[in-house]
Amino acid sequence: MSQYLGEPRFAAIAARYMGMVPRFVGSSFWHTREAKSDARLYSQAWHRDYNDRMLVKVFLYLTDVGRDEGYLEYVAGAHGRGPLGRQHDRIGPDGFRAYPDSAVVDRQLARLPVVELPDVPVDRRSGEAAPWHRTPTVIRCMAPKATLIFADTFGLHRGGFVRSGYRDMIMTTYSTNFNIHKPHFAVAEDFAKELTPFMRMAFGLT
Repeated sequence: MSQYLGEPRFAAIAARYMGMVPRFVGSSFWHTREAKSDARLYSQAWHRDYNDRMLVKVFLYLTDVGRDEGYLEYVAGAHGRGPLGRQHDRIGPDGFRAYPDSAVVDRQLARLPVVELPDVPVDRRSGEAAPWHRTPTVIRCMAPKATLIFADTFGLHRGGFVRSGYRDMIMTTYSTNFNIHKPHFAVAEDFAKELTPFMRMAFGLT
């Protein structure tokens, strides 16, 4: 696990996207069980992560995630610099970003193309070759275990809604220094010694 969290290539992708050394915010394990009703709750509804306007989350599937196991859905083009980046950006009474009206979002997204990740060849899942390049698109991220997914979760997205079985996943977050959340981790001395200078900066170490 320490090798995974200290892997410079993941943070380097975040750095290239953000144009700065990213700030490691934290990593967590998620075990999502079969839903007991058809109602989507909390992060299972369309939303933006409110703690920063530019984020990179790395999702590592630990189990196969098919049509029924709670795949991530993401709206390409809904990140802060995208054509949909200012839509459904709602601030609640507590000053934090609130969940948008799901019915309004659903009506808008119903007009967008939908792409299922297994239908896209691996060499066309990023960059200009991707079918969602400069085209607002709903991406359904179904994938086998050991798949890594990078997403700016200021963009509209919703988490897994499991209809059968379960989904295991590790979620790691990188942000800018404007993140309103304080990092929720501590760095052990032995782990710090293994980090590259770049990763020490990402972990906020001198």
